[in-house]
Amino acid sequence: MKYIPVMIIVNITLAVIIWFLLRLLSIQIPQIFVQIPYQPANIVVDVANSKGPLHPFWRGFSQGGEETGGMLSPTVGKMQALKPTYVRLDHIFDDEYYGVVSGSSGNLKFNWSRLDREVEAIQAMGAKPFFSLGYFPSALARTRIDAPYNWADWTSLVRATIEHYSGVRAKNIAGVYYEVWNEPNLEVFGKWGRGGSKNYLSMYEFASLGAQAATGVQQFYLGGPATGELYQNWMIDLYNFCQTRNLRLDFLSWHVYSQDPNRFSREVAALYSWFGNKSVPRLVISEWGPTPEKSTSYSGNWAAAHAMAVVRQLLDLVNLATVFEIKDGPGQGTSGWGILTHASAPKPRYQAFLWLSQVGGQRLSLVGEGTNVTGWATKETGKISVYLVNFGAGAALEGVPVEITGLEDGFWQILREVMFGSKSEEMIQVAGGGLKTTLELQPNQVGRIILTK
Repeated sequence: MKYIPVMIIVNITLAVIIWFLLRLLSIQIPQIFVQIPYQPANIVVDVANSKGPLHPFWRGFSQGGEETGGMLSPTVGKMQALKPTYVRLDHIFDDEYYGVVSGSSGNLKFNWSRLDREVEAIQAMGAKPFFSLGYFPSALARTRIDAPYNWADWTSLVRATIEHYSGVRAKNIAGVYYEVWNEPNLEVFGKWGRGGSKNYLSMYEFASLGAQAATGVQQFYLGGPATGELYQNWMIDLYNFCQTRNLRLDFLSWHVYSQDPNRFSREVAALYSWFGNKSVPRLVISEWGPTPEKSTSYSGNWAAAHAMAVVRQLLDLVNLATVFEIKDGPGQGTSGWGILTHASAPKPRYQAFLWLSQVGGQRLSLVGEGTNVTGWATKETGKISVYLVNFGAGAALEGVPVEITGLEDGFWQILREVMFGSKSEEMIQVAGGGLKTTLELQPNQVGRIILTK
C-alpha cells in the first residue's frame, strides 16, 4: 500500500509529459490544405466541330410586383431589342394589381381587361406570358396567402385563366407557362408545406384539376413548385405526388440567387442525381440573379459579367431561365433588381442581354477555359462568334489567347470588343484554316471576337 502514492505521482507525471508532447506535436505539425493553382485560359475553337443548335434559354425575363398594373408598357421598346421569348408575371390574382376576380365562393366573376393589357405589352415585346398563379383574391380566401375557403374555387380560377389565355376562341396563345404559386416555402408567400392545413400539394392538385378540365385550348405547360431555393424534398414529393395521382407536371421550377455561377450548374446536376433513372420534366429557373436582396451590385458592370458567367454555366442544362427582373420599382435608386431603371433606362446588365440577343446558330467546340475565364462559340452563315467572361473570386487580368481552327481560307472581318471597354476591327487574311489572336480581359469583364466572312 505504501507504493500507491508513488505510483500515482509517476502516472500523473507521465500524463503531463504525454500531454506536453502531444501539444508540442500539434503545434509542430501544420495543417495541410489542397490549393488548386490558378489556371489561365487558353481558348481553342474548332469551327468544324459543331455541338448542335444553341438553345437560347436565357431569353426569359421575370417581373415582380413593383407596381399595381401597367408596369411593362414603358419597357416595350427596350425589351424588343433583347428578343425575349417569355415574360413571367407575378401577383396576377391580387385584387389591387389586376382585379381579375370578384364575386363570392361558388359564384366567381372574371374581368381580364387589366391583365390583358399587361399581356399585350408582353406580346408587343415579341414574347409570350409566363404566369405565376397567385395569389388568392379576397373572393377566395381571408388573405392572399391563406388557404382558400373552398378549393373548388381555385380549380375554377385556374381553368378560367387557361381557357382565357390558351383558349382557341379567346387569346389563343400557344406554349404559355402556368406556374403554381411563387416561393411557397417562404413566410411572406404563405409558408406552405407538403402536408397539414396549408398543403402545397393540395394547392397543386386542385390547380392541375383545373388545367385538366380546360377545353378548347392550345398546348401549354403546367408546373411548379417555384421554391425560393432548390430543395430535394419539394422536388421529389411534388413529382411523386403527381405520378401517384396522375396529375400533369410539365415542368419543375425553382429560384437561384447566388454570386457563384457554378452553383447554377451544380444544382441542375444535383436535381438529376435525385431522380436517378426517372424521366425528369422540363426544367425552369423562374427567377435568378446574384442576390435575393435589393443591392447596388445590380447597377454595376459586375452584374453584367455575372449574368454572362451564369449563362455559360447553364448552357444545354435547362429549358428556360427567367432573370429577375425587368424594371425597378419607383424610388429604388441604384438598389433595384431590374435590368432597367424605373424610368426604363438600361443598366449594365441590360447590355449583357443585348449581347446575348445576338448569339445564335450552332454551338461550336471550345476548349481551354481557365479558372475564371469561361466562354462559348457559335457558328452562323458567314459568321463565327466567341464570347468570353472573366468572372470569379481571385480573377486577374488575362490576355486570353484565342485560336480558331477549321476556318475557310480567305478574307475575314474581325471584331474584338470588350463590354464597356475597348473595341477594334480589321480585315485579315486566313490561310491554312486558322488564326490566332488575343483578347485582354480585366476581372469582371465580358469580351467577344466576331469573324465575318
